[in-house]
Amino acid sequence: MVVDVEGFGAKWRNNRHQVAIRAGLYRALRDAFEKADIDWSGIRHEDRGDGVLILAPPDLPKSLFAELLPGALVEALRDHNSRHPDEEHIRLRLALNAGDVTEDENGVSGTAVNLTFRLLETPQLKSALAESAGLLAVISSAYFYDDVMRHSPPVDLATFRRVHVEVKETVTEAWICRPDDPFPPIVDTPVNNEFQRRYLNLVAEENSTFELFQVGRAGMPVGSPFDDFYVMPPIARRQTAGDNSDLSGARDDVHDP
Repeated sequence: MVVDVEGFGAKWRNNRHQVAIRAGLYRALRDAFEKADIDWSGIRHEDRGDGVLILAPPDLPKSLFAELLPGALVEALRDHNSRHPDEEHIRLRLALNAGDVTEDENGVSGTAVNLTFRLLETPQLKSALAESAGLLAVISSAYFYDDVMRHSPPVDLATFRRVHVEVKETVTEAWICRPDDPFPPIVDTPVNNEFQRRYLNLVAEENSTFELFQVGRAGMPVGSPFDDFYVMPPIARRQTAGDNSDLSGARDDVHDP
């Protein structure tokens, strides 16, 4: 995982403020790890000036980072901010990932490390925190979300948002949540339900011409919009383009070659 302080180098902060922020960040991390039952002394960490790269041993349950750590970190940040002026307040972006790491005399490297830092720089994560009234925005790699987040009972998957990530050479999908200022849960709306009913009726009536394709939902939260995971193949869309078609509301994201 990697954490990064929002606006660390802002012009309204001087060197003294930054020193206090760095001290507060490490204090908050130690306190949060202790509350999450993670031994800080057994964690390898590398300083990044305005952030920290944190490497957990492979035998440590990943679920601790999904279920306990975010909430504990929010509490620790609140405590710090309550005792410091505005210039020394801390709001964090946190990126979670898992994978193999290669170690040498100068530190660590690896695809998993690269991806975690790319996720941290995702514009959508920065916007999520900037628009939040809370103190923490978390982004999870697709692997960590599928392997850990989805299987952690305290995690409300309906408050996550899937984002498309393009940072430098990295192109991938990820999931963002805000533990102390959650996004509104995704729920089925009457509009979505009506579109689903009409869509299925059309397919049933024209079953000799059309096929319904259900693609893998890749761990999407329950309640995601119907047309996010039901798609009609391009040939079917061309065949429904006549005057009698009634698919208003269907996406226009598939084009003829």
